[in-house]
Amino acid sequence: MRKLVYGRDNVDWIEEEEVLRKIQEVMLELPEKCREVCRRRFFEGKKFEEIAEELDISESTARVQTRRGMEMLRQRFAEYDLAVILFFTPFL
Repeated sequence: MRKLVYGRDNVDWIEEEEVLRKIQEVMLELPEKCREVCRRRFFEGKKFEEIAEELDISESTARVQTRRGMEMLRQRFAEYDLAVILFFTPFL
C-alpha cells in the first residue's frame, strides 16, 4: 500500500512495506541490548517498567537504550523523518 509521507522539504509517496523493511534493517544494526529494548518497546508496545523488569535493567537504562535506537533510526531515515517520528512517537 502506498502512503503519503511528508519529508523535510517535500511530499513523497513511499511504500509502507519499504519503511518497515528499512526499520528492520536498522534494528539489526543496533547493539544487542539496545535492539532487544527497542523491539519490546516499539513492536510489543511494552512499558519501560516492564522492559526493565524482564531484562533485569533499570528503567532509566531502558529509556536510554530506546532513545539511542530512535536516534539511529532518525539518522538513517533523514529523508523520511516525519514517517519515522510518527511511527515511533507513541512509544517514547
